[in-house]
Amino acid sequence: MEQLNFLGGELLRYNKKAKFLFFDFETEGLNMVMSRPWELSYLVGSIEKGIHMESENFLYYKDLYMPNIIRELCHFDDDRYNKNAQDPRKVLLEFNNIIEQCDFICGHNILRFDSGIYINSCKREGVKTIDFSKKIIDTLPLLKASPGKLNIKKKPDENLLDFQIRVNNIQHKAKGYATLNALCKDTDVEYEISKAHRGIYDININWEAFKKLLFKIEI
Repeated sequence: MEQLNFLGGELLRYNKKAKFLFFDFETEGLNMVMSRPWELSYLVGSIEKGIHMESENFLYYKDLYMPNIIRELCHFDDDRYNKNAQDPRKVLLEFNNIIEQCDFICGHNILRFDSGIYINSCKREGVKTIDFSKKIIDTLPLLKASPGKLNIKKKPDENLLDFQIRVNNIQHKAKGYATLNALCKDTDVEYEISKAHRGIYDININWEAFKKLLFKIEI
């Protein structure tokens, strides 16, 4: 992909044409190695044109294991899943195609969770992974670093990935300090808890909050 001109290295908030891919996996559990994703939702947007496309995908596993707590948390619907679930390999290949078309790969808590689910799912299905580490934007560490939270600034010689990892490694004892709900409260985006953990809903909310977060943090 052609390298974007970031106005001489200025802030992302001014880059109207960059394509941001937001994605979210919903999984059987929280084990990044063993838990399989049953849903992958993503959207592509730019500041200039808004949302370009969005896609909600269910990944089919004959022996899918869904504990009751996950079913309730994620509003899992057996009929909807069985009707719409596809071959996981097909879903991942299509996702890879979208990754290659985008300038930034984004989401909430993707550094610690969703990127690992992506890598292990691809390995499981025999799909070549794409290294998008240099394009990752994780709104969880960005929220933690914002002025209303820990107020941590990116160092002049620090790349964006290293900055996010550094912030992620700073522990905070307050429960819910950097959840998607906390991000929405911090950016004045309405978040309906009753719809939480529905992938397609979460990424749309994440996108709206991210656009406002760009004006709170210098990246």
